[in-house]
Amino acid sequence: MQTEKNENYRRPMLQYVPNQTETAAGELAKLSDEELLDVLRRSDEILLSRRYQMNPNIVLRQVGDECIVVPTGDMAQLSNAMISLNEFSAYLLRRFEQPASMRQALDDVAAQYDGFDAYRQREAINLMAAWTQLQLLQPEPPK
Repeated sequence: MQTEKNENYRRPMLQYVPNQTETAAGELAKLSDEELLDVLRRSDEILLSRRYQMNPNIVLRQVGDECIVVPTGDMAQLSNAMISLNEFSAYLLRRFEQPASMRQALDDVAAQYDGFDAYRQREAINLMAAWTQLQLLQPEPPK
């Protein structure tokens, strides 16, 4: 069986969007396609608008060509791991040395890097969502 070749290969990607809505996890499977897509879009919007800051218990160390995230304090108790970041990821994480929304960080990245298209934006959103799960980014504390 011969199939048509798809010329638009993209690197495989997992889109991780934590459910930020009031919809209970057990209810997601019961939603229509349209309702589920709406929950995904609203969750994305909430995630992008919330303000975060870099966890004060991590240190970024530039060692040669690598930027290494080293846990300290409470983070060292949670994880005995280091994370190596490329130049782009280090730039993005440093953006959160001061509180900012993910949307603000994406705007800054788009101004700094050529070719920051929708696909690369989704990759950056996924990376920042993973950082919230790893506790590298924390919600900005209330004032």
